[in-house]
Amino acid sequence: MAEAAGAKDSAGTLNKKHFDDEKHAHHYDNESSIEMSRVVVKHILAYTHPALTLPPGHNGVRIGADGEPLTAESESESESDSNEEEENVNAFWKHARVLDFAAGTGLISQHLLWHIDAIVGVDISTEMIKLYNQKRDNQGVSASAMAGYVADLFEPREAWQPAVQKAVAPGFDAAVCSLAYHHIDDTDQASRVLFSALRPGGWAFVADLAQGTLEDFGAQKPVSSHGHDHGSGVVPHKGGFTPAELEASFTTAGFINVSAQSVFNVKLWTDDEGLKRIRGHYAQADIISDTVRYGVRVFDQRQDSATGVTKYLIKRKMLLAVGQKPREWTLA
Repeated sequence: MAEAAGAKDSAGTLNKKHFDDEKHAHHYDNESSIEMSRVVVKHILAYTHPALTLPPGHNGVRIGADGEPLTAESESESESDSNEEEENVNAFWKHARVLDFAAGTGLISQHLLWHIDAIVGVDISTEMIKLYNQKRDNQGVSASAMAGYVADLFEPREAWQPAVQKAVAPGFDAAVCSLAYHHIDDTDQASRVLFSALRPGGWAFVADLAQGTLEDFGAQKPVSSHGHDHGSGVVPHKGGFTPAELEASFTTAGFINVSAQSVFNVKLWTDDEGLKRIRGHYAQADIISDTVRYGVRVFDQRQDSATGVTKYLIKRKMLLAVGQKPREWTLA
């Protein structure tokens, strides 16, 4: 799911290997990840800012995910009815062309699709993008409205496949990235990639884990290893980020109207294996608490009536960072 620099044994190399494993890729769409993507998209769509009140401009031409002008058929497709919540959706998104950076299997793309013109998903994992496009096809969505491409956007553009170059060339009104920054070695470079992909005036939205406190996890005892590291080196930023860290990354990349003050909790039901994976995202030590399992604080539990599997209620603190590419920006 994550984009990263190409050095041997970098987080990017390890993430590609991890998520190209069919077992890991196919397991990614689970109850927890689907709910997290739904809540993240809800917060992205509802975000408000004085400079985000007008729909983005296309110079009169609406471009699809394949880089071609949208046809009447594909335009009507993106405006079809959906089950998504329509309240609190900023008018900015109508007719927007969006990049889903480190798109994985397309959970974010699928939630956004019904509010926008077109979305391009890019990921370094071949298996994840295979699933991305399979799910799109199974839902009868055209490649002009939603298309996934295998590419490392950290590489020079001339190294990308022609189809990727064509899809990215028109630029984007918005770029979104959910739960991938903590998988990336150089997050400042990731922010620069988002900046470069946007049209002048476009916006970037990065949702990731927010650094928690001991109140979020319970009392600590000395560090020990659980052996569930989500793949050694796959998570270089254990526990996520502080608002100041992401604000600095966006500002360094050239964004204006930067904010990372939107912090929210996502409530999730997950099983034992899910708890082990989640534990691998944090640098916290073992936790001393009667309400903790595998080092993850549990707030409630229930037994799935269909499978008999015990599910646990947890909370993950999330952070949404937002920034705008200046409208007056030109390539130096």
